[in-house]
Amino acid sequence: MRRDLLYTLLALAVLVLTIVPIGTAVFVLGFMYGDSPCVMCWEQRIGMAIIALIGLFILRYGPQPKYIGLSVLVGAFGLFMGLRHVGMHAARDVGQGFSIAILGVHTYTWALFIYWVCVVTMGVLLMLLKEGEPLATPRRLRALESVAGVVFLVVLAGNAVQAF
Repeated sequence: MRRDLLYTLLALAVLVLTIVPIGTAVFVLGFMYGDSPCVMCWEQRIGMAIIALIGLFILRYGPQPKYIGLSVLVGAFGLFMGLRHVGMHAARDVGQGFSIAILGVHTYTWALFIYWVCVVTMGVLLMLLKEGEPLATPRRLRALESVAGVVFLVVLAGNAVQAF
């Protein structure tokens, strides 16, 4: 796979991860519908933000194994926390509304799915790496990659406002 296409796909993945679960949670569910996340929801949101931040590091500094490895570790921890969160409510949540449902599925269940997709995506990125591929110097960001960084900062600022 061409390196430019790989960076474009990674920038799109960072944008999707930032906008869809994190941005929707803060701007739509939080500010529009007044949903107040629990502590575990915050943890899952923070973990997704860390994975998106690591994606931005990869866009800037190249696919360093330490970045990809760290994102896999954060994703694995997110999978554990997602399973724990779902497990707390699975037996007793039969339409009782422990969180807002999106497409009929509660947000904590979506978090489990999103972490799974992140771990699989990072595994694919590891498989696409070639020997000696990581860059030694920072690369210049293209427009889409810069947009991903700005959107990340805006969504994180919204989360900081909601947290306080």
